[in-house]
Amino acid sequence: MSKMKLFSIGDMAKLCGISARQLRYYDQIGVIRPSYRDPSNGYRYYTEDQIELLFFLRELRNLGISNDSIQRLFINRDVEQLVQELQINLSMVEREIHASLARYKSIVNALVVNTKALAYLHGQEAIDSDIYGYYRISIARIPPTKILFIGYENDMDYDDRNDYINRVVELTRLAESMHLKLADTKMFIRSPSQQLPPLGDLPPGKAYYEIAREIVDKDIPEGSPNIKSFGGINALSAVSVGAHAEATDAYPVLQKWAQDHNIAISDTSIEEYMVDTFTSYDERRFVTRIMIPLYDSREKIIGRL
Repeated sequence: MSKMKLFSIGDMAKLCGISARQLRYYDQIGVIRPSYRDPSNGYRYYTEDQIELLFFLRELRNLGISNDSIQRLFINRDVEQLVQELQINLSMVEREIHASLARYKSIVNALVVNTKALAYLHGQEAIDSDIYGYYRISIARIPPTKILFIGYENDMDYDDRNDYINRVVELTRLAESMHLKLADTKMFIRSPSQQLPPLGDLPPGKAYYEIAREIVDKDIPEGSPNIKSFGGINALSAVSVGAHAEATDAYPVLQKWAQDHNIAISDTSIEEYMVDTFTSYDERRFVTRIMIPLYDSREKIIGRL
């Protein structure tokens, strides 16, 4: 044995990049054991011819192969089984990538919306006008997407914080039951059959409305009654800073802007809650974006909303 180079557990751990604790574990489960024991003191050592096996073991660990699978592979030494294990791990990694991309898109969406909302709160995009106030009125494009929604035929009490929270929670639970990832921003869609509120007042009686959020998943299930296409339209847009109830004050301003610019708007409205009770305790810092689709594409729009 004097001519054979021996390696203690610590030395082999440093050489192969595997912790001594892991080497002891693989020894215990019989994957690879030190092949030499010193008869004088009982210490066990790895030999040079085991280095290749330990590097193979390290590669399997780096590929994410489980310890149980590594044990089977070292017992059987079968290349077909190795291919099967690699295919299983590849599928797992693909699912992880898909989940990571969905999380990435959600974070980017939330960051963009909240950064823009912060600019509105700081007044960086305010346009001072005696006629149109500080509503940042513009023509905006609503890109096509898919939304998850829940419809209600009831009054919407803008001052009832719990009413709004309960509806958002219901939508969130529906998304969880369907394993869907949703964008951060909540939307309140008022039915086309419901006229815009005159002079900022909500019309009396019951009305149909929807609470909705954009779906950020790549793979969206088909055939669900709570999923539909949304957007792909131009809309008259305004931004309101303050409580949700105050957002209705923007409607007569938008109507006047449309009349002054000879633009026909539809009787559908979308309120996008960029900052709401979920992100701020102070309702004076709520940011609501109001969008009214342009009438020239109304027939196409209504079907999508």
